Amino acid sequence: MLAPARTDAGWFISRNAVNFVLATLVLAIAWPAVFSTFAPYDDEAYVMMTLQTYLQGHPLYGETHTQYGPAFYQLTAPLHSFVQWPLTHFGVRSKTVFVWLVSSLLALGIVRRCTRSKIAAVTTTLLVTLQLDKLALEPGHPQELGLLCTLAIMYLVVRQPSEITRSEILPGGISQKSHRDGWCVGALAATAGMIKLNCGLVTALPLIITAAAKSPAMGRSRQALPLLILLPTLVLAWMSSGDARMLVWTLWIGGAAMWLVWKATCAPTQVAICPHAQPWRVLTTTLAAGGLATFGYLVVAALHGSTAVDLWHGIVGQHSKFSQTFLKPIDLPVAAVLILGVMVLRAARLLPRQFLATNVLDEHVRLVAFAAVATSVAGHAGLPLLHGLEPRGAGQLLAWTIPGWLIWFWGSSVAESPTKLCLALIAVLSPWIAFPVSGTQLQIGTLPGLIVLGVCFGQYLESRCLVAKDAKPTAPAVLSMALVGLAACIATAGHWWRYADGTPLGLPGTACMRLPAWIVDEQQAIVAAIKTSQAPTLLIDGHGHNRFHFWTDKAPLTAANPTFWPRMLTPREQRNLREAIEKQTQLCVVRTPQRDALYGSNAAEVRALIDNNWRLLHTVGEWQIGQLQWDDSVSFD
Repeated sequence: MLAPARTDAGWFISRNAVNFVLATLVLAIAWPAVFSTFAPYDDEAYVMMTLQTYLQGHPLYGETHTQYGPAFYQLTAPLHSFVQWPLTHFGVRSKTVFVWLVSSLLALGIVRRCTRSKIAAVTTTLLVTLQLDKLALEPGHPQELGLLCTLAIMYLVVRQPSEITRSEILPGGISQKSHRDGWCVGALAATAGMIKLNCGLVTALPLIITAAAKSPAMGRSRQALPLLILLPTLVLAWMSSGDARMLVWTLWIGGAAMWLVWKATCAPTQVAICPHAQPWRVLTTTLAAGGLATFGYLVVAALHGSTAVDLWHGIVGQHSKFSQTFLKPIDLPVAAVLILGVMVLRAARLLPRQFLATNVLDEHVRLVAFAAVATSVAGHAGLPLLHGLEPRGAGQLLAWTIPGWLIWFWGSSVAESPTKLCLALIAVLSPWIAFPVSGTQLQIGTLPGLIVLGVCFGQYLESRCLVAKDAKPTAPAVLSMALVGLAACIATAGHWWRYADGTPLGLPGTACMRLPAWIVDEQQAIVAAIKTSQAPTLLIDGHGHNRFHFWTDKAPLTAANPTFWPRMLTPREQRNLREAIEKQTQLCVVRTPQRDALYGSNAAEVRALIDNNWRLLHTVGEWQIGQLQWDDSVSFD
């Protein structure tokens, strides 16, 4: 194995200087994007409301309605209760800017420690920064904490500053550090799972499989390891069977991961490649750490009032309903069709003979792959952020093509490199977190694949330097970084222009927020109309726009306040809401646009109760502000 070339050695730039410049650029993109973006579906205030009711003592799932795991609340609540970080739009969005920055720097560290190409590391970091722009649509979402867990695991896997193919590197580091790092990665995987079940699945499986596949103690039973991926593949395929595209994509992801595991476990030399790394100890430590952390989160949730039935429903049971109600398939872009077509032709050996007889295609396809993704990401740089479900960046392209690319690039070397196997499995499986709604989480789920593709790009640059016996940056490398750097500058200029052109929102807890004037006028008018009511409580009819609770200081009726509440509340929660309405002498009710479509055939009894006692008093555009009373009196000024 050749030692890594001194790639980019001609760049006499200190590491600290590079880190400072990149951190500044990330902040220059993240801050204006986060504080000038408004998502109408208001996941931001929904998460804020669940945190508020949790801090008020309402147990998760039994009273506080949420589809996220207890780890998010147990780790985030102390920040607001003990540190006294404000639970406001400013406070939450500031956290998102911080997560954006840390995620980009973790990506920089991962690529830098896998290759010695500064160009690959810097270019990948910029792409990751641009890919993360959808965080601005859902600030404070639990997916941010899950992202940090995943990237921290990847960083620990490659934390030893040496080449990626060194066989002694295992999940959790080399042998001397495997025990300590095994505890870390196990706890992080458990935390991800206790934030969102599929986030833990796509990190725990690669760690367990990699350590088990390299352990001589497993014997021949290691060849059954692909079955660990088969079970979740079949479960997700069954849940996505309502849409053919989602079904095919799910099977493609699971099949590619199983193929990589099979290649790693069937290699004849694989038992002896790590004689000193004690992989069985790594596996045991990882499992013990994950089990203890999971048990700890469940115990704390139980002490907070959640019953075993509530925990099962909240963490596992309720998600089958989401796949039926909110399934959003991942479209197959034209570029992905072309790329997958070339992969099929190569596998069938139907490409021209000159490509099959040499390594020309295998060598330069790394550059082509990275260029295709960079073009997709850069194509949306600086454009307005409108909705989490809109296609943006390279999310869809990566979701379909990363499995094929990693089979192409690393399929023959995962048996010799546990690190490659672990990173490849995380990259291939992570898009599963986009199930069942392929919105913002598609950008986050494909981020590990983007980082690993940056590693492959760095390997390409290293190989070119070895062939040319020259440490100077190659022309394709410089051009790629220049184009991505230009896209980052365009994104910075676009977000700052919108921020400067926006109008201060001027509502409680919205410091630094600047939005288009028509949005500000509409939101301020709705808040003013709500405040004229003397009713102490507020109900948003059809859709839980929880921001109005924070902007008007009017309390919600119960601790169950999701966004699409007519479709998300359980029968018990609907009954509690109906009883809470009946107990009110006065209740301010805001009817949202497209109320009929939001209700559908759901929550019929709650809707009838509201309609039978509705009094319209104010109209703001398509919004209707009124009062619910059991007599003819109206207490609006």
